[in-house]
Amino acid sequence: MKQALAAWCMVIMFVSGALVSAQTPEPSIIVLPQTEGDPPAPDSDPEALQIFGDRTSLSPTESALTERRMPLVGANRDAIVRLAGESSAVDLSLFVPATLQATGFQLVLRTSINVLPERSSVTVIVNGAALPAVRPVALDGFVTVPLDNTVLQPGENSVRIESNLFHRIYCGPEASFALWIEVDTSLSGIILPSEYRPEPEDLVHLLAAQSALPQGLSFHVADGVDPQMLGLVTARVLGLRGVRVQGVTIGSPYAPAGATGDLVRIALLPGAESTADVVTGGDGATVLRVRPGSVPEETSIALSSILPTEDALKPTVAVLEPGVATTLGDLGREDAALRGHYILHEVPFQLPANWLVLGPQKGRLTLDYGFAEGLAEGAILLIKLNGITVRLLPLDVDGGDALAPLSIAFLASLLRSGVNVLAFEAIIPGNPPDLPCVNSDGPVLTIKGGSTVLVPASPKMRFPGI
Repeated sequence: MKQALAAWCMVIMFVSGALVSAQTPEPSIIVLPQTEGDPPAPDSDPEALQIFGDRTSLSPTESALTERRMPLVGANRDAIVRLAGESSAVDLSLFVPATLQATGFQLVLRTSINVLPERSSVTVIVNGAALPAVRPVALDGFVTVPLDNTVLQPGENSVRIESNLFHRIYCGPEASFALWIEVDTSLSGIILPSEYRPEPEDLVHLLAAQSALPQGLSFHVADGVDPQMLGLVTARVLGLRGVRVQGVTIGSPYAPAGATGDLVRIALLPGAESTADVVTGGDGATVLRVRPGSVPEETSIALSSILPTEDALKPTVAVLEPGVATTLGDLGREDAALRGHYILHEVPFQLPANWLVLGPQKGRLTLDYGFAEGLAEGAILLIKLNGITVRLLPLDVDGGDALAPLSIAFLASLLRSGVNVLAFEAIIPGNPPDLPCVNSDGPVLTIKGGSTVLVPASPKMRFPGI
């Protein structure tokens, strides 16, 4: 019995070995697993496919996530923009490449549960033209609102979103804090089709848009690239107007592409000479390909052939010249007609880097303003500089009358070089506070763009040896 069993084992081992040897290739060949529908190997520009990611390696779900969309971009480059209060607005921009017909224009938003949809509205204004108002009913999560593509123009488009919200139950400053809508700017905007190939002038807009996406900008650096050159390229890209440092990742250019849906990324590869060009990655993303070489001056010249020079960059915050009375309009704030029971109207401005006042010198705000008649008792307006209140004005008396410009002095030491913020904060009680607010026929508070700010000049400060 034992001999028969051993004989059967020998037969099974012989047959199994024969089958394996028939299916096993030569030892020098590695057979990769094949799946149905695998694409053929690329026959052109293999570097772009291998180094910059292969979209075909993604699953169907991941491929859907990589749909590229030119997003709405705000001044702060936030992926989620909140419009808080009863009446609020945000100014965004949307770049439409000249070679594309805009498609898939949409707004993705969600709403606070406290909003009364029947009386509330959201209005999108594109290049000065208002689209039909949207009723904010997205109480359970983000919803997609399709918008009219025909209002978009090639190049930069201004997109202003205005919200007019009512609380379901209450009225007043506390109720105003419970009202908001949020816009997902990264999912809003237009679709970039897979065949899109950017023009040189598109690159800066793509970099600015990418820096506004949740994953931010990514630099893919190959072995052998001088760290000094990496610093030079990074500083050059992050110094562009509109590009914000909110998310920068450093990785290998040979890493597989993920499902992030990048618009653009930067790849640094070794090379004897400094070159820079724009290619399309295997996953459809635009790639700024830089071979920095070893000479910084040559690298700067190569980058300048694609990116704008430093002289072309403009500050994002208006500059106020000390010693000169500057209007709010010149600082980017024209006449403002404000509504709601809590109002915060901010005017940012920038002072020169060598400006400094620590003494008792005073600046002056000449305020041209007005407010509605019959506001509830206790309504006030706070005027602040960098969060410090410099004047409190009552809004519950003499409303509706034409007011003479009001001169308000403030300590210049409240200011600093760089960015400062002049703020107008109004607090208006509900009347009554335990019922939904009534519709208002006009603005509650008006701040005229002709109001002026005068900041005293100071000796130019220098710090030798620093």
